[in-house]
Amino acid sequence: MDRYIELTGARRKSIVLIDRVGQWIWHRNGFVAGNTRYRCSSYTERRCRASVVPDLHGIYHAHGHHNHEIHQAVICRHTFIEWCRERPRTTNIRPHAIYLEALRRFPGPPPCPFQEIRATIYRARRETNPRIPVSPEELAELIESVPRYNMDLNGEHRFFFGLVTAGNEHALIFINVGALPALVEAWSAHMDATFHSTPRGYYQLASVHGKTHGISIQVATFLMTAKTQALYEVCLARLKEICLQQTGRISK
Repeated sequence: MDRYIELTGARRKSIVLIDRVGQWIWHRNGFVAGNTRYRCSSYTERRCRASVVPDLHGIYHAHGHHNHEIHQAVICRHTFIEWCRERPRTTNIRPHAIYLEALRRFPGPPPCPFQEIRATIYRARRETNPRIPVSPEELAELIESVPRYNMDLNGEHRFFFGLVTAGNEHALIFINVGALPALVEAWSAHMDATFHSTPRGYYQLASVHGKTHGISIQVATFLMTAKTQALYEVCLARLKEICLQQTGRISK
């Protein structure tokens, strides 16, 4: 384990140096012989003059002595926040779920409340978002290439099942794999659609529901560029194909 690590500071694009052995925090403070100089984060509050300077080989050398207690609680907070900042880059679970996961990972009193870190998690997620696709093919390629886009919220099942085409029209297929047994057992199914909450370039967001035991369960969603019989047919054919692959059976 490296003794010194760099973490993102509270201010945008700022960096703090953490001494994981001595339990100290250092802030950048100019240069010495061309190398970055770090001074103790308690310099302003306690006038602590301890500092750290890396040599040409990247080895850190401490100078001076601290006149205060270690920064253990602050380091725990920095580490906690940094972990919460990095987690949304690799998963699509909700911010509060990320916070709860961090609490399990770092036992003890919560370093900070969720309300304080929520904006940080949302900002980190936005920073990793790619540019908006301009075509169905580009959108399908993007979703396929990013695991947190093509998996469900729990990261357990695949949610996106590709692009289908009928003539010059396209549809992206999204299927709730966990709900497929409900469709297989259903004696009736129906479709619904919305035309108001679709991205630019798409005509409708259609959904398939299976009715079983008196409950209607949404099984699949099709993001369609048009409302044509041919496109409906290829979407439903793809749904049947996935249903057979995942359950070994097909809807009645």
